Amino acid sequence: MAVTGVLLLAGLALLPPLLQNMYGYSVLQSGFLTAPRGVGTLISMLLAGRLVGKVDSRALVGIGVALMGLSLWMMTGFAIDQPSRPVIVSGIVQGLGLGLIFVPLQSLAFETLAPRLRTTAAALLNLSRNIGGSVGISVVSTQLVRMTQVSHQDLAANITQQTIPTLNPEVLQTIAPVAGPAALAYINAEVTRQALFIAYLDDFKLMMIVTFAVLPLLLLMRRGNRVGTGRPAPAMD
Repeated sequence: MAVTGVLLLAGLALLPPLLQNMYGYSVLQSGFLTAPRGVGTLISMLLAGRLVGKVDSRALVGIGVALMGLSLWMMTGFAIDQPSRPVIVSGIVQGLGLGLIFVPLQSLAFETLAPRLRTTAAALLNLSRNIGGSVGISVVSTQLVRMTQVSHQDLAANITQQTIPTLNPEVLQTIAPVAGPAALAYINAEVTRQALFIAYLDDFKLMMIVTFAVLPLLLLMRRGNRVGTGRPAPAMD
């Protein structure tokens, strides 16, 4: 559940600023572009609710985690001049994955507990999700700043008198009339913009690695439901 908090809250912390700062969308437009993730979550949660008790909950969680990893892999391929379609498609896939994680994971967490322990368990479950989300936001925010600095240094090292003629002709036309400090400031602003975008992609890559890394942990979990019975498995086999 802590990893779920990381993926959910850290993703929410990264995507809206990316859409607004890199692509120039307004706050309202960013909300519309992230809404498909909620639609995907709603659909998959309804589906998961019907499948829990009929299908091994670990399999549902595994499919959900795989879909989350797939969506993050899609996000690592974002381009700085792309249309909105890749954002919408990756959001739908991510939403489908989240829904398939939440419902079966709740079932796995509670079904072997005595009723008197479930209130405490619910509190601990929410606590772990919130802690995971807080840690995830801190890590990706720190990584974003760090990788922006690293990428800026790498990109700036390749801006020389020999490489300037290879710039986009539109860029050359913009900086030619203001040669000097103003041109350098313009070039630096574009390098910073490109470095920030690379840092966002690096964050998505980090989250993708974490997502796929937790898949083997499902093998350590007890089988959730007896397939075909529709009843929870007993506390002891």
